[in-house]
Amino acid sequence: MTDEEYQEEAFLDLVSMLWTDNGLELSGNTLLRLRQRREYVRAALPGLDERVPMYPEGAAWMAEYQHRADRWVADNKVRAEHGQAAWDGVILQTAYIALSQTDDELRENELLDLAAICVAGYEASRARRATA
Repeated sequence: MTDEEYQEEAFLDLVSMLWTDNGLELSGNTLLRLRQRREYVRAALPGLDERVPMYPEGAAWMAEYQHRADRWVADNKVRAEHGQAAWDGVILQTAYIALSQTDDELRENELLDLAAICVAGYEASRARRATA
């Protein structure tokens, strides 16, 4: 197995583990789609790898990401109180929380949460269409 194949399997195992820990199960179709989309992103964004920094130079971005994270946390609380929670808010809140982390390990954990939430949104969308 090549390093790339190993990393691919490790990624899918991790996504599956995140789901199983929450009592959910990914369908084989979802795992296949994840693999396909990951390859598409790699091909569409050549050179976007570990050599590229997570942020542009300057601390102004961090403050902006934290502001947006705080805003989405507040907006999502209001939405939930009014029975209007939606995937867009959860995804954006998690993305901005991840980007606002200054600690690499915390940011990486939040990025994994974001990946799991995006997969959950995908599965929910497919299930909603199947019942429509």
